[in-house]
Amino acid sequence: MTPGREEGDFEESELQAVLANDNFTEIAKVILEGLGGKENLKEFDYCATRVRAEVTDYVKVDEKKIKSAGVAGVIRPSKTSVQVIVGPKGQDILPLFFRRV
Repeated sequence: MTPGREEGDFEESELQAVLANDNFTEIAKVILEGLGGKENLKEFDYCATRVRAEVTDYVKVDEKKIKSAGVAGVIRPSKTSVQVIVGPKGQDILPLFFRRV
């Protein structure tokens, strides 16, 4: 469990999400490009099923590009906040994402 999260805090759809492929290096690369590159990231974090990012310029975020990585979805709670739903394989992708930043 992620600190601060309780059992059952995850949406069922997040736990059921399946990535389009298992090329985690490529998926991480495409997500980063879709977020506008590392120069567009102010902050980023992750939990078991999502990448959470604060971006400098929301116009540089390309949701189509992010979705082309085969992720389950993209949520934009605010102009500068983006969440990429990667599903339960997030622990395999996210270390590769962090290495690129």
